[in-house]
Order: sequence, then structure tokens, then C-alpha cells
Amino acid sequence: MRGRDLNWHSYKNLEIICLDPRAVSFLDDGESPGSWFRTKARILKSNEKIDAGLVPGPDGMTFFVKRYRTARLWQRIMFRLFRDHVARTLKISRKLIKAGISVPVPLAGIRDFGGKPPGAYFICQALTEAMPLRNMVNNNLITAGKLSKLLTRIAGALALMHGTGIAHGDMKWKNIMIRQVPEPDFLFIDLDTAARMGFSGSRLFALDLARFAVDIAETTNSQDLLRDFLTAYSRETGLEIPMLISKMKPFYRKISVKHKKKRGTETPPLVLEA
Repeated sequence: MRGRDLNWHSYKNLEIICLDPRAVSFLDDGESPGSWFRTKARILKSNEKIDAGLVPGPDGMTFFVKRYRTARLWQRIMFRLFRDHVARTLKISRKLIKAGISVPVPLAGIRDFGGKPPGAYFICQALTEAMPLRNMVNNNLITAGKLSKLLTRIAGALALMHGTGIAHGDMKWKNIMIRQVPEPDFLFIDLDTAARMGFSGSRLFALDLARFAVDIAETTNSQDLLRDFLTAYSRETGLEIPMLISKMKPFYRKISVKHKKKRGTETPPLVLEA
């Protein structure tokens, strides 16, 4: 099996990227990706675009697997030419880990466009002993003091991510997984919309900050937590807080309007009192 780089290789009438052979060992057992996922996965999410679940692997491992549906010809063309979510997420994940940013360890990618069903698979480390930050806060599983310290650390990691030229793109609290080991530790997940911040994407850092601030407002409505978060980000980047607020506001308003239409909720305005 060729692999351990981030290029697609032909293997058993499939295309694969293999960073850890254990993640694709089922292929050597004669099992197809579709059959493997259908019979082994505990489904966590399913919609018209993706299916995601946990799949047991060898050596006591558990994989998180996301299958992108590609039943239509245009979906396969888009994957090959424009939106290869699998290869992009593998590359970005490895880049972030190299920079010292915690994300699930990427393991493999598979293209099975001729399979039943046709699909592309992203396989990574499963975070079986972690929970989303939003759930932890909503269930009162973290004290206010520890939450403040955690948000300060997250701000530092987000600043480091942006410093590497990557924006997360969907920085919701549900996309930050928390492990108690014994102090809260965190990993960023769901890198589907992560993007490189070139000249045209230079404002993407503000989208990440705004999305995070919306969750602070809707979950806690705490000026102190917002201040702690932005102060830590400002300290790491050298960007002044008033400028950050100014850049965040258009994205914050847009997200707030979307939530009102979708959920009927009123998001507190983005204001940082003196």
C-alpha cells in the first residue's frame, strides 16, 4: 500500500490517501467502504450531504468517519476539480498539528465514486471521551473560573491558527471538543469550511471571532467572558480590541439575523462595555 503523503493513490480499484494503514485495513479484508460503513458505523449525523459516525478499528482504536455523498455526477466532478473536502481536511489537519494546534489526528481518505453508495470518506481519530464546549457549559459541568481560563487558552490557539494562515470558518462552540485530563483540554473539530487566509480571505479571522462571540452571547451573555476572550486574542496578535469589534460586527449581525429567522432567538448585541 502506498501512502503517508497527501496525494491520492490507486488501491484496489479505489483512490486513497493513507496516513495510518490501520484506518484502511478493512480493504485488505475484502470489504468495500460502503459495506464497512453501513455495517460498522454508529451514526452520529446524517443529512443530504454527509453521513458521519464512529467505527471500531483494529488495536482497540475507534475512528470518526465522515462520508460525503456523491451520487450525482456533478458532485463527483466538483470533488475532483474544486471541492475535495477530504484531501483539504487532511492537509489542513496535518498543518495545524504541526503548528501545535489540537485537532483530531487525520488518518486516511478514500474515494469510492463507483461504490454502493458512491462517496468520499474522511477518517480521523475519534474523540470518544470528549464533549462539545456548548454541552459542557449548558450542563453546568465547568465553573465560571475554569471557563474563563479555557476561553483564554482557546483565544490563544485561535490566534495561532490564524497566524499559520488558516481560518476555521465555523467556530461554533459545538465544534470545540473538551476533554477533562484532569483540567479541561480542547480540540478544534469539523474543518470542512476551514480555508487559507490569502489576500481575498483576510477578513476570515473576524468571522471566526464573531461566530465564537455569538456563542458567548447566546450561551452566557457574559461581558466578562467576551472581554477575557478578546483580550487574550488581542495580546497574541497585537490587534486592538476596538478594531476587532469593528471587523466582527458585520459577521455578528449576519449570524444573529440568521438565528432569529431559524430559531426565533434574539442574540444580544456585540458591545463590550468599558
